[in-house]
Amino acid sequence: MFRKEYVLVGLGIAASAALTTSVHSQGGAPSRSVLYEGARLIPGDGKAPTEQSAFLVENATITRVGTKGSIALPSGATRVDLTGKTVMPTLVNTHGHPGFQRGLTYSAANFTRDNIVDDLNRALYFGVAVVQSQGIEKGDVTDQIRADQSAGRLGGARLRIAGRGIGAPNAGPGAAAYAGIAYEVTTEEQSRRAVEELASRHVDVIKIWVDDRNGRAPRLPSNLSRAIIDEGHKRGLRVNAHIFYYADAADLVQAGIDGLAHLVRDKKWTTRWSRRSCSTRPTSCPTSLQSGPPTRRCRTGCKPAIR
Repeated sequence: MFRKEYVLVGLGIAASAALTTSVHSQGGAPSRSVLYEGARLIPGDGKAPTEQSAFLVENATITRVGTKGSIALPSGATRVDLTGKTVMPTLVNTHGHPGFQRGLTYSAANFTRDNIVDDLNRALYFGVAVVQSQGIEKGDVTDQIRADQSAGRLGGARLRIAGRGIGAPNAGPGAAAYAGIAYEVTTEEQSRRAVEELASRHVDVIKIWVDDRNGRAPRLPSNLSRAIIDEGHKRGLRVNAHIFYYADAADLVQAGIDGLAHLVRDKKWTTRWSRRSCSTRPTSCPTSLQSGPPTRRCRTGCKPAIR
């Protein structure tokens, strides 16, 4: 299976796939060349699918894409007939919490190496090539899994980590399975120190919770959010925020947040704020699960922005 990336488009727009110029094999880097022909190819960039496609893979990189018969078979290459099949970019789960569910149970006791790896293998089976864990990680087991994957010792969807997220006291993740994981901060010094510790673990992103979690906790003050964003950027790290309220989202966008986990849910976005968010270009992770009747689709007016 080829590893391609689903990229987030402008704020508030659903994620869409992008067929990149260089696409690496998830399972390694074979040296042989392979010409795949006959599949219906969905490029994922908004263009129409290519029927009876052809694409050449050389040293684990897609080097040419066209229609069947338009690409000559290189000397020593293998031809694979994909007639009747569909090829599309794999997906990236930008907001996941692997390891907590096992069967019908969802608990901290399930957060083991074996269960996390099982989740990653299942994700890859269903076409998800990368899973970004968002700030609910106990111990260093996810660090070890990421290192083993990078060294080629472990397969599955590639794991990206955020370590322990950061929030106000009792404002981190709400489920009982997540208790005691997040940093609880009340000062700028504590906020920056938490980022420093996460940076020392070489996390891939910083996660913060800023809302009041349905009234159970204080909201993360703006000065602490800004301190975390500033410290993260100084250390070359992007910062994602769990949000609920419009006011928090607007303040975070102004402060330079890199991503919003979930969308605003207390009021409609204004055109003015949507345009501001487009100019700063944060990404967003809309929740795809919906209960109840369908609602009007949210539109922000942003043009897709490949990140």
